[in-house]
Amino acid sequence: MTLSWRATGVSQNHARTAINGMTPPQMPQPAPGDVIPSTLVSPGAAPFWLAVLLTGIGTGVAAAALTRLLEVVQRMVWGGSGTDLLRAAEQADALRHILALIGAGAVTGGGNSS
Repeated sequence: MTLSWRATGVSQNHARTAINGMTPPQMPQPAPGDVIPSTLVSPGAAPFWLAVLLTGIGTGVAAAALTRLLEVVQRMVWGGSGTDLLRAAEQADALRHILALIGAGAVTGGGNSS
């Protein structure tokens, strides 16, 4: 009696490797301490969730600081309030547009040279 790969519950790829005399590939298993704690009382849960919390706080603070920096740079480059960039760019002359592009290229090129 011959069973098909569907009748045995084995996937077609695993059936092929078994036919070829090779064992099917195994998924790597995490090391015992490398799992995300499923509950707050699991071993290692407190440091893990503290790291998650601090990462979130740090990301939020960094986002606020970078947003503020962007507003300051926009105000320096385009003038105006720094919050209505479209209106400030529409009112700027051609030289300001060219200098803004040159300045952005210089900052980007200087940042990539290291």
